[in-house]
Amino acid sequence: MAVRRFGTVEKLPSGRYRAYFELPDSGRKRIRAPYTFRNVTEARQWLTKQESALLDGTWKSPEQKAAEAEEAERKRLADQRPFGEYAEQWLALKEYELSPTTMRAYRANYRNHLQPKWGNHPIKQIETVDVRQWVAEELSPGKRGARERAYELFKAIMNTAVEDGIIAANPCTRNLLKKGASKAASRSQRHAPRALPIHELTALADEVPSHMRTLVLLMGIVGLRLGEARELRRKDINLTDHTISVTRAVSGDGKSKVVGTPKTDAGIRTVPLSDEMVELLRAHVEARPLAGKDALVFPSTQNPREHMGERTIQINIRRACERLGIPHASPHDFRHTAASIAGRVEGISPKDVQMILGQSTPGMALRYTHSDEETQRRIINSVARQVLSNDADSNVIKLDRKAE
Repeated sequence: MAVRRFGTVEKLPSGRYRAYFELPDSGRKRIRAPYTFRNVTEARQWLTKQESALLDGTWKSPEQKAAEAEEAERKRLADQRPFGEYAEQWLALKEYELSPTTMRAYRANYRNHLQPKWGNHPIKQIETVDVRQWVAEELSPGKRGARERAYELFKAIMNTAVEDGIIAANPCTRNLLKKGASKAASRSQRHAPRALPIHELTALADEVPSHMRTLVLLMGIVGLRLGEARELRRKDINLTDHTISVTRAVSGDGKSKVVGTPKTDAGIRTVPLSDEMVELLRAHVEARPLAGKDALVFPSTQNPREHMGERTIQINIRRACERLGIPHASPHDFRHTAASIAGRVEGISPKDVQMILGQSTPGMALRYTHSDEETQRRIINSVARQVLSNDADSNVIKLDRKAE
């Protein structure tokens, strides 16, 4: 007795084959394969898959699949919708509600503070930890009023995004930046900045992935900001003169990544390097896959032409701290570490440390004092010797008075 096969296969004049079947309980509705087949076997295989899907209840009509594909694409676009696109629409609607003066202030705040950082960042991917770091380390340092206005505008836009169902919750938490709070107070919402003991710094450098070891030591000894270190290129390092030129910094990842100048004018500087740090950098650079003056010193392990990911660095540091059983540390804490160790060098002024770290001076008096290159080099050499020799017994680092 012949076995009744599911569906029908027909040979076309072109020599290819067409397959179709009648959908059960549909009034003989015919479902045709969306493409033709080279031979009968391929056509029968397609029919077998359709029959199996019908039997186990997973079969979907072409209309269902098209609707699901359309919905998936709509969701993908929504998930990738940049903050800047939504913010521009928000500002446009506010034109009908607010005075021209207020709108000019809003647009200036958006253009100067929000758009550079968040404009290309998917609004659904902005998390509280990202906002906290932005507030603590990047948002208008030293300008309290500008910080508050920019943050309040950002929070208002995100509040409306919650109301519109664009995001589930506002990443700008209520206490992230209290009205009138100083930069130090806002940073404390993240965690109190701390200087790592030397043994913790060296242990952490050994615990993070090997391609990050030199990065951690460089920030902990020289005090570079994370954005300055990520943007370092081979042309910025002079291994002969033992110096690093800091003229650029990068913030963010992916589409939200922005390369610009350091966060303050004082951040543009030339930093001396110790002999030990030069050798570490030399070995690190020689191990990288790309050469050339524009090659990144600390590239992504996935793509040497891209910056090492900001979030990747933070996650690796956090995990290393957990494995070591030490308190959480952030890249910014490495600057505190460098400053703390340098501050214990006998016979130097705060101005000397500020010059190395690229900080703006806190008062007019310090603006008219000067730090010379020889003193800065002595500081760096002293800090490097303390860290790289792991000699943490002394609370005071003696400044080597002999010219290097």
